[in-house]
Amino acid sequence: RRFLELFERDLAPRLRALA
Repeated sequence: RRFLELFERDLAPRLRALA
């Protein structure tokens, strides 16, 4: 579950910034 949390908190904002 930690991986999903890190993904949502770290990668998600980056993907939104790139999108």
